[in-house]
Amino acid sequence: MKSQVIPPGLLLQETLPTEDTQPRNHYLLRSAIAVAWTWAAMTHWTAGPVVEGALLIAYPIWDAIANLVDPSQNDGLTASLFRFVNFGLSCLVATLAELYVDDIGSFLNVFAGWTISVGLLHLIIGQRSQGDGPDRRPAILIGAQSIVAGIFFAVCARLNAGSGLTDIAFYTASSALVFLIASFWARSPRPSKQFDFL
Repeated sequence: MKSQVIPPGLLLQETLPTEDTQPRNHYLLRSAIAVAWTWAAMTHWTAGPVVEGALLIAYPIWDAIANLVDPSQNDGLTASLFRFVNFGLSCLVATLAELYVDDIGSFLNVFAGWTISVGLLHLIIGQRSQGDGPDRRPAILIGAQSIVAGIFFAVCARLNAGSGLTDIAFYTASSALVFLIASFWARSPRPSKQFDFL
């Protein structure tokens, strides 16, 4: 095996951390999409059942895609399993949302089960992360927010107090804030070599 040759005039000083911006950019994108969806829902909630149904189905579809390409879920068997379970749940919810879009109570129960399940998965990932790493706090924050939202949906469905699109809009608005906070936490330092001229 050949040893690494340092070009003349260069000195290998030290190993410094550099920031992996992929997780942060991913969370920023999810925050922006959540804001856009919330704006669309709040401005088109009286546009009729076709538009409302399209918006309600579009969000879990987007969530499925976002989870499939989430760079924070690349490490370890548990994270990879979580990715595909989460993807499957989002696809299932998109299908059920299409079936129950005209039944607000059933629709909210579907979303309640989905967000609580996803929240628990995020908490598991957060708890299994070592130390206080860049994946731990975002996962716990997203998990807690999803569980609270799921309980809210379940209560609304139980009391027949749900309004469908606007209920989900409150969830996506809070998700936008949560993803924004997560973007500041999702920083993965990795070593890089710094060379200086002699």
